[in-house]
Amino acid sequence: MLDVEEQWIALTRKVVGFYFVSHEYELLTPFISKQISWIGTLEDEICHNKDDILYFFNKEYGLYKDQYKLSNEQYHAVKINNQTGIVWATLNINAPDLPNVLVRLSVVWGKEDGEWKIFHVHNSIPDHIQGEYYFNIENAKVAYQVMDERVKLAATTDSVTHIKNRNGFCNAVSKLMHEHRKQNYALIKFKVQNFRYINQRYGYSNGDRLLENIAKNVKRSCNQEETCGRIEKDTFAILYQFEDRESLNQRLYQLNDDLIDKRMKRKMFSEVHLLIGVYLIPQNSKESIPAMLDKALIALNQINETQREKNILYYQEEMMKQQYHNNFILEQALIAFEKDEFKLFIQPQFDIESGKTVAGEALTRWITKSGEMIMPNEFIPLFEQHGFICEFDFHMLEKLCQTLRHWMDAGMDIQPISINQSRLHISEPDYLERFCHIVDMYSIPHCYITFELTESAFVEENERMLTLASQLHQMGFQLAIDDFGTGYASLSLLSVVSADILKIDKSLLDGSEVNQRSYVILEKVIEMAHDMGMIVVTEGIETRKQLDFLRELHCDIGQGYLVSRPIAADEFKRHWLSPVLS
Repeated sequence: MLDVEEQWIALTRKVVGFYFVSHEYELLTPFISKQISWIGTLEDEICHNKDDILYFFNKEYGLYKDQYKLSNEQYHAVKINNQTGIVWATLNINAPDLPNVLVRLSVVWGKEDGEWKIFHVHNSIPDHIQGEYYFNIENAKVAYQVMDERVKLAATTDSVTHIKNRNGFCNAVSKLMHEHRKQNYALIKFKVQNFRYINQRYGYSNGDRLLENIAKNVKRSCNQEETCGRIEKDTFAILYQFEDRESLNQRLYQLNDDLIDKRMKRKMFSEVHLLIGVYLIPQNSKESIPAMLDKALIALNQINETQREKNILYYQEEMMKQQYHNNFILEQALIAFEKDEFKLFIQPQFDIESGKTVAGEALTRWITKSGEMIMPNEFIPLFEQHGFICEFDFHMLEKLCQTLRHWMDAGMDIQPISINQSRLHISEPDYLERFCHIVDMYSIPHCYITFELTESAFVEENERMLTLASQLHQMGFQLAIDDFGTGYASLSLLSVVSADILKIDKSLLDGSEVNQRSYVILEKVIEMAHDMGMIVVTEGIETRKQLDFLRELHCDIGQGYLVSRPIAADEFKRHWLSPVLS
C-alpha cells in the first residue's frame, strides 16, 4: 500500500495528465475541493472557488484541442499533517504553441468528505516567455494570501467534523487561557460509549455523520471564550469556563442530553451516551496543553472501573499514581513472561443435578517469585489496552495444551476446558490457523477445548463472529458466549450467533431467587437457550439456595465458590480428575 506522500504524487500525476495532456476537464473535476484556489499563468486565470474553476475549464475546453507531450517530470511531496500535504512538480510541455516549455506546479492536497481533494494549485512558466496577457502579479498576491490562510486552516481543522483537530485545539486553548487568565477553566475529554458497535451496526458513513452531528452541537455549546476539537477517532475535547463544580456538572449533563439531534436519534434507534473525563485547570497553571489532555484522559479511562452518575469523572492526583502503577505492571509483565510467573488455574464446572464435575474454565494468576498473587483484573485490561493480550492468550493456550497432554499421557480421564480469548483476535486473518496449530502440536482432540468470547465481542464484531462460529464448528471446537447479561443487546444476540454454550453472568443470578422479575428473566433466558440447543452454564454460585434455585430452572452446569474457587492446575488434577478405567 502506498504511503500518503506517494498517494499525493500519484494523484498529482493523474491530474497533470488530465489537465496538460488530454484536456479531460470532466475527469479532473471530481478532484477539486469546494474551497479551491487556483493561480495560473494567464491574467484571468485566478480562481477562488469551485464555480470559478468550472467556468475557467469551460473557457479552456475550446482552446486546446491537441494533446501535449510531457517530459522531464519530477515530483516531490511534503506532509504538513495527516490531513494536508503539498506536491511540487516540474515538467516540460511540448506543444505547437509552446515548444519545450518548463512548467512549475504546486498542488495542495487535503481531506474533504473522507477523500483527497485539491485545495490549491499554482502553475507558472518562465518569465522571459510571458507576454502582456500573462500573469497578473497583484491578483496572484491576493490568491496566495487566500491559499496561505486555507493551508493554515486545513492544518488545524478535522476533515470529518470540520471543527478543530488536536493541534488546532491545543493552539486555541493556549491562546484563550493567556487572554483570560483570571477565568476558571475546565478541560474536558469525552468519547462516545460503544462507538465501535455503532460503526458495526449502522456503518462507518453513518458513524461519521454521528461524529459530525456531535461536533456541531459541541461547538454550539461553546461561547466566544471557549473552544472544542476532535482529538482522535470518537474522542473530543472542550475547554469550558465554570463558576463551580455543580454548575459545570449541570452543563455537562445538558451536553450529554443535547449532543444528538432528534432526527439523528430516531435514525440510530438507540441512545448515545458519553464517557466524560474532566480536569479542573489551576489558575496560572504552567502545564502544557497535552499534559492537561492526558489528565482528562486518565479520568476518562477510569470511568469503567469507578461507577459515577452520568459517566462523569473528575481527575484526582491519585489517578496519576494509578497510572504509574499501571505502567509498572506493564514493565514487569515482560519480565514475568521470562520468569514463567503466569500460572494456569482452573475452576471446576459441575452438573447441576448430580454435582459431578464435568468441565473446567482455564484462568490465569500472576504469582511473583516472592509469592505475591496479582489478580487478572489488574493486568488483563492493561494487556488489552496496549495490544499485549493476543500474545498472552496464545501463551496461556499453550500452557493449557501442555497440561492436558501431560494428563493424557499419565492416563487421566480429562474433561473439556474452556479458555478465554480476547475479541482483539477476531481481526487477525491467521488467528484461527495459529490457534489450531498450538492445539494440534500437542495432539489435543478439539472437543476438549471450548472457545470463550465475551458478549461484547459478539455485539461489536457480529459479522466476523458468525464466520468464526462456523469455522470453529467445522474444526470440532465449541463456542461459548461468556458474561451473558452484562451487555445491552443480549436477547437479539441469541438469534444471530450459533454458539454452543451460554455462560450466564453472576449479575443475572444475584437476587433472582427472591426477586420475581429477576426470576422470570433468568427462567426465560435458560428456556430460550435450551430451545436453541445451547448448554447453559451459570457463574457465581455461592450458596446452596442458589444451587437449588438453578436446579428448579433446569440449568445444566454451575460454576462458583460453592464448589470451588479457581485452583492451580495440579490441584485441579488431584481433586477433580480420575484415571481412565481400563
